[in-house]
Amino acid sequence: GDGTAGFPSASNAARRAAAAGILWVAAGGNYAQDHWKGAWNPLTVGNITLQRFGTNSDNSPDFDMNAVVPSGGALTVFLKWDNWPITQEDLDLWLWDATGSSPLAQGIRDQSASGDFPGEEMTWVNNTGSAKTVYIEVRAFSVTDPGQLDLLIFGHAGIEYPVAAGSIADPAFSPHTVAVGASCFNTNQIEYFSSLGPTIDGRIKPDFVSADGVLTRAYGGTTGACDGFIGTSASAPHVAGLAALIMHAAPNWISERVVKALEDYSRDRGPAGKDNTFGFGDVVLGAVPAEDCQSVPTPVVGIAGPGTVVDTYNGSSVTPGSYLVKNNDGSLSLCVGPGTPASASASLLAVSLIGDPVGSTARESCVTVRDSWVALRCGSYRLGIN
Repeated sequence: GDGTAGFPSASNAARRAAAAGILWVAAGGNYAQDHWKGAWNPLTVGNITLQRFGTNSDNSPDFDMNAVVPSGGALTVFLKWDNWPITQEDLDLWLWDATGSSPLAQGIRDQSASGDFPGEEMTWVNNTGSAKTVYIEVRAFSVTDPGQLDLLIFGHAGIEYPVAAGSIADPAFSPHTVAVGASCFNTNQIEYFSSLGPTIDGRIKPDFVSADGVLTRAYGGTTGACDGFIGTSASAPHVAGLAALIMHAAPNWISERVVKALEDYSRDRGPAGKDNTFGFGDVVLGAVPAEDCQSVPTPVVGIAGPGTVVDTYNGSSVTPGSYLVKNNDGSLSLCVGPGTPASASASLLAVSLIGDPVGSTARESCVTVRDSWVALRCGSYRLGIN
């Protein structure tokens, strides 16, 4: 969920793309009704330890996630847990019918021996000739603390305990992508299936929403309802196209500055500010953006003490080689150079646009150059140690 998978994955590709300066706009996913998440909540019955999903009508613990599989349908279940990238915490998937005589399918990769990625999957095809209710179990093989569990369940006609929160897809959950949700073009309401945040590490996603139910050659026309081409695969290209228009108007802007422009052009659609349903809202481009001013501040190589203003500059970008850093989560911090007093090596930096009372703060302890910092609005900034 944080974009740091230790094996080949879409989120890893997004991280590499961002490092190369590529802006990746991703479909947020259509999984709000296909997802469950929760803490590991075990109960041992005999010699088997099972996840408790809920409580039955007789107040007994419910160890099964019921799913209805249409005739001829293929049910696929993905389980992951929060022990990335490699774990020896070992959970397994089991699928049963009402008889419970033998499992219909299993996901029993062995993580406990030498470690493996924290995930399982299983698939079952319903060849019974009619719709069938099946029962998904999560079992512990060798577990101490697997953290949060996430299930994605596809090919069903309804699951027992859907949880829309946290259903954002890979790689849209990565901090290195712009995630786009789907809202019906003629109602502006979020689609019931559009994946929601937050991510497993608590970040707000999606970043924006855009329209689906659109006319395409492949999916045909629309009747005025939300039909035609629906889903986040229909909505994400709109935001990608808007980003391309901004890049054309301001070719010197880096990806972070383009994303900030999308935020500035967005219309808030949910609670005030960014939220886990609409993100910043939908994007409506206004006037052609002007190129930002460009200037580079003097690197900070020594700090007299707390309360000192160490630099003031005008600009929207800082070249690598300075000591100013923008963290992956968007917070701002300062890496101070050789000669800085030891007492300032782990300081609090306040960065704010002069005249703007709202600033960002972050704690930072590094003492060497790490990266460049990007001011996302043209103007005069004051950098100081508190």
